[in-house]
Amino acid sequence: MNGQNDYLDLLVPTDECALRHRILDATAKMGFDKVVLAVLPSQGVSFCAAHMWSNCEPEWEQRYRERSFDQVDPLLKHCFRSRMPLIWDPAFFVAPAQREFHDEASAFGLNRGVTLPLYGLKGEVGMLTCAVNDEYALTYENCLRSLPRLSLLRDITSEAIGQFGFDTKPGSVPRLSRRETECLRWHAFGKTSWEIGHILNVSESCINFHFNNIRRKFNVSRRHEAVLKAIEWGLLSVTDMTAGLAAN
Repeated sequence: MNGQNDYLDLLVPTDECALRHRILDATAKMGFDKVVLAVLPSQGVSFCAAHMWSNCEPEWEQRYRERSFDQVDPLLKHCFRSRMPLIWDPAFFVAPAQREFHDEASAFGLNRGVTLPLYGLKGEVGMLTCAVNDEYALTYENCLRSLPRLSLLRDITSEAIGQFGFDTKPGSVPRLSRRETECLRWHAFGKTSWEIGHILNVSESCINFHFNNIRRKFNVSRRHEAVLKAIEWGLLSVTDMTAGLAAN
């Protein structure tokens, strides 16, 4: 991509797949090997509801979610409190948990890079991360030179998210019972089966029974996948979850 018009073409992608290819093409020409995009419907929502994709191996997203790296990731935390791009520095990964996170990320090709906060038109919040595997292949000066183009790319991505919203709603949306919706709502806030049972005044086995039904209805294997689909399909809203939290 040689000019601003090439980037502006991203404003009207045909679909999310087209947007991905355009982003990967642009960042590759800037010298970045890896790209990670993570978007939450709103700040304060559990990361289990995040829409996430990258050109890393699929195991990276699974590892990130299962090990709750969102709780220690200094790059994500920066995006929740600032709109300024962040060039990675070893000083960001000082605490043991942060070093572990960076070691894991490096194993998947995310050794050194730039993270840009992302804010959508409907309140979405997230990050666009561009990285390389070889830390010596990307200097601080290289990152600085790429920032204007990366910032424009980030803004166009935010615009695109607002246009098609990563909609994966099926033709026939499963129906949830009131209790199943409550279970999903509390899981989105990080509650365990035991804690949800205590809140709803039912047994832990009863909560697990509801989650088994939910996974079957949504054809997923993990609870966070069910939460994400429920939000995308309009069965669970951020407002609904916030109201439920305040009421209890």
